[in-house]
Amino acid sequence: MKLICIIKDASPYAPVISITSKAGHRRIFVWNEPQKAHVWDRGELSENDSSDLEDLLGSRDEFYRPIARILPGSVVHRPSPDSETAEAYLTAESVYSRDPMDFTDKNKNRVDDRLERKRK
Repeated sequence: MKLICIIKDASPYAPVISITSKAGHRRIFVWNEPQKAHVWDRGELSENDSSDLEDLLGSRDEFYRPIARILPGSVVHRPSPDSETAEAYLTAESVYSRDPMDFTDKNKNRVDDRLERKRK
């Protein structure tokens, strides 16, 4: 049996969702097309994740409610952004693409580098 944690019924146009767990930990969920839901960036969960999952399912987020989904077989996950990239994407003023893995901001000014015009 395989288990994942998802946020159901959230808009697929938001590629990354962040919620705060019961204990105050920030958790990142990434849109997964095969699941048609935002999947916790850990992917498939194991026994080692049970305490974190319990904490997450006790979330009191006012917009999103995480749930557990049992999978019939294995899941192929696309790579998730690291927490620093996901945080930068979520707090950016302007992004070039809806894909958080595609976000680049080398000068850390909260604007995707491809949107910045070069001054002559």
